[in-house]
Amino acid sequence: MSAITFSIESNGSITAHHYRGTSMSFGTGVSLSQIVEGMGRRQDGALIQDAMPFLDVDQREFIISGLTPEMWAEYFGAPKMYFL
Repeated sequence: MSAITFSIESNGSITAHHYRGTSMSFGTGVSLSQIVEGMGRRQDGALIQDAMPFLDVDQREFIISGLTPEMWAEYFGAPKMYFL
């Protein structure tokens, strides 16, 4: 699992800091207790989308890889959407 820390900013928003040196604001729509509980479920083996359904896909990807959406687009190009 990735080494990640969280901080609460003066405006009440939560920012995640990845060991890669990147950071991403999670805003004020999620609480630190939700994140702590979700990280515990993740450590117990839950898939991140099950452990942290309150985060969006970009926030969950950041926790896993430390890549922001901008970095992802730079490294891998724009995401492709597939519909069945």
